[in-house]
Amino acid sequence: ALFLLIIIFASLTDSNTGNSGTLNGEYGNASSSCNTSSDEANLVTFIFSFEGETTYCDNGNGYLAVDSDDTAITAGHGITNAAIGSASNFIEENDFQNYFNYNESGVYYMKVGDCIPKDVLNKIAIYVIENNYASTIDTISEKYNITLTQFQKDAITSFNYNVGPGNTEDLIKAYAEGGYEGLWNEMSKYYKGYNNSGALVAYDGLKRRRKAEFALFVTGDYTDQGLFTSRPLDNYEYYDSEGVMAREAVCSGANEDGLEVTPDGYIARLTRPLRSNSYFYDQSSSQQLAHSDYEGECSWYAGYRAKEILATMEIAKEWSSMPDGGKYCTVAEVNNGTFRKSTNVNEPKVGALISWVDSEYGHVAVVEQVNSDGSIVISEASISNGIVPDRPTLHKWYDTMGGAKLARKYNCESNGKGCFKTTTLSKDQIYSYVGHFVCYIYLID
Repeated sequence: ALFLLIIIFASLTDSNTGNSGTLNGEYGNASSSCNTSSDEANLVTFIFSFEGETTYCDNGNGYLAVDSDDTAITAGHGITNAAIGSASNFIEENDFQNYFNYNESGVYYMKVGDCIPKDVLNKIAIYVIENNYASTIDTISEKYNITLTQFQKDAITSFNYNVGPGNTEDLIKAYAEGGYEGLWNEMSKYYKGYNNSGALVAYDGLKRRRKAEFALFVTGDYTDQGLFTSRPLDNYEYYDSEGVMAREAVCSGANEDGLEVTPDGYIARLTRPLRSNSYFYDQSSSQQLAHSDYEGECSWYAGYRAKEILATMEIAKEWSSMPDGGKYCTVAEVNNGTFRKSTNVNEPKVGALISWVDSEYGHVAVVEQVNSDGSIVISEASISNGIVPDRPTLHKWYDTMGGAKLARKYNCESNGKGCFKTTTLSKDQIYSYVGHFVCYIYLID
């Protein structure tokens, strides 16, 4: 496999772009439809795009070894003496000895001012990526009984190349135990480095790299099609703040706002609406606040989702009512016959609102999928899908955060979930999901 990497790599090292090598075949192909791994976009180019490169020498044919900010001697795309030393056998096997210094311990190294040919350093980079930073991933994955795609392994490898291979188990354990959120909570810690004065400081470049590595892990996107690294860093700590989950939906066939066209032609919502969604959020507001004061409530979500369904399905009807969830079946749009309802729990249809009543507010959701076994997939919202423990606590935030809209935005955004989730209900669970079933409202005839 390494021989193949070098053959392909050799044809890509003449330019000054740093785009070199490929980890395709055994090292790149994956199942995601968003997987962009190719000869031009792969793990090597992904890593090199963040590492940058040292000054050229020998009329642009070589890289100059320099003393980097962290006092390590570095050449090319982040190749240090530690990497050169670990590749000593590889250097001898490929007759690269004349380009390096040799110490009494039998280890090759660089001195400041050495000029190393580009193709030599880039081949060594591929070698150390494969052998130093990716070699333990499979073993540790087996330990935690998980199977990773190649692009997920590549995301961890990029992290290791930047931070060090000693963190592989921490990342895999975090993912095995906490899913995407657990992985991001671990990965996102590593955004600081030492400056020239020896002080540990935060770097935006490291934050952008962590975002891109996490997005690669989720989607297989080596080319930043989701533009994760160019977005503001205000919500860096929240793993979904850059719409990574929505991008995952795109990778499984949805559009960029998480809407997926199903085989029957229905446009389903399986991921949260992003704040750039004009049906739910006011785009004239610099903070993209919700159109109403009730962001996160089930009734708020269902009402605006109804508007979105009617628009995206090109249905010339309007929806405006947003009462408590248990009162949806008695709104004007139903009573005046604009939309038909059914009180038969066994008659779900995609795009229908579904209402339940209980002793308090009731609940309302949207049927996004009807399965052959009678089960349904619903999209829904609840303030409890944010970070708030209860409604009284949410109300206390109103004054301290400048009003209901800002407080509710904080609740829904602070864990990256948007107060949104999808739920699969078996045929037997539909009737009593929250209180008891009242009706379906068919938005699509």
